[in-house]
Amino acid sequence: MVEEHFKRDTAVISRGIRKVEKKRGEEEAFDSRVSKVEEATKENKKRKIVN
Repeated sequence: MVEEHFKRDTAVISRGIRKVEKKRGEEEAFDSRVSKVEEATKENKKRKIVN
C-alpha cells in the first residue's frame, strides 16, 4: 500500500525505514525531531492527504 502510494519498490521503502531507525539510535537530535513529527501526525490523524 505505501509502496503504491509513493510509487517505490517495497525493498526501497524497507531500506529507508532501516536507515531512519539506525540514525534515530545514533543521533539524539534527529530522534527528537522524528518524535515531534510522529506526535504531530498522531494528533492530526483525522486529516487525509488528497492527491
